[in-house]
Amino acid sequence: EFESNLLMAKSRVLPKKSTLSIPKVELMAACLATDLAEVIHKELDVPKEKIHLYSDSQVVLWWVTKEPNLFSPFIANRVGKIQKSLFLFSYVATENNPADIASRGAKIKELNSDLWKKGPKYLRITTLTVLLLRFSLALLIPKLPKKS
Repeated sequence: EFESNLLMAKSRVLPKKSTLSIPKVELMAACLATDLAEVIHKELDVPKEKIHLYSDSQVVLWWVTKEPNLFSPFIANRVGKIQKSLFLFSYVATENNPADIASRGAKIKELNSDLWKKGPKYLRITTLTVLLLRFSLALLIPKLPKKS
């Protein structure tokens, strides 16, 4: 089995009067995840290919597979930043997303949960199962072609 533990967390609260759409807010969260991953990469010397980021927003996951210039500047700038970071993003179902605990105003009981402290259970399963899961995710989420 693998081990998975909370290393770093950061949450932002959206102002009530915000006019941003949910997908744009989710895109901002993905950028925040990229920033945190960059800190982990630099400060703890963790190779980028060993850092995996997750989002429960299928819109965001679709956006980051496309060329940024296809979108409005708000989306294009953030998609470009995520793509340049070279971190791998995968899908996590909303009910398995520990980030939602913090973004919805967590109670102490929720912060003591395994979901918050260790992440979804499937992160701690055997290698073969992880490879099969990653393969099925790769089928669902097309990757950008490498530029030469």
